[in-house]
Amino acid sequence: MSWTLEGIGKKKKIKRAPSKRRDLLEIFIPYVLILGVIWTPRPIQKWLWIVAAAVVIIITVYSWPGLDALGLRRKNFLRSLWIVPAAMAAATVGVAVAGHLHTLYLHGGPIWLIENYWLYAVWSFAQQFLLQSFFLVRFLRVLPRNWMAVLAATSLF
Repeated sequence: MSWTLEGIGKKKKIKRAPSKRRDLLEIFIPYVLILGVIWTPRPIQKWLWIVAAAVVIIITVYSWPGLDALGLRRKNFLRSLWIVPAAMAAATVGVAVAGHLHTLYLHGGPIWLIENYWLYAVWSFAQQFLLQSFFLVRFLRVLPRNWMAVLAATSLF
């Protein structure tokens, strides 16, 4: 049995479609582990985080639908590259306004902020991957309408 998974622009042939049961398990197990990481006390949280990350990586590798299906493609990349500098400019304006209004608190200076908050940037990329390339892909296969899949995926976060 073969089926096609549509990314924007291209279709990729896959040997067999994952069952809805498998997709639901691939949604449920990582989500429960992520909730466990959030709500577990510190000593256990460290190990549960490693388990949750490993499960997400293993599921992603095992059921790899391709870059197009995950929304990671080179087409139109340069066209959308303006978003990063625009966001940085907006953040710079926000910091400048906060500094002018004397509401900007740099606890240990800019270097301290970079040293202590770089993991937030890493976590934001991880969240985007989980939302768009992990949970949404599975919800699109399980739910009958695209808007339902989008609503279900966004409700997780």
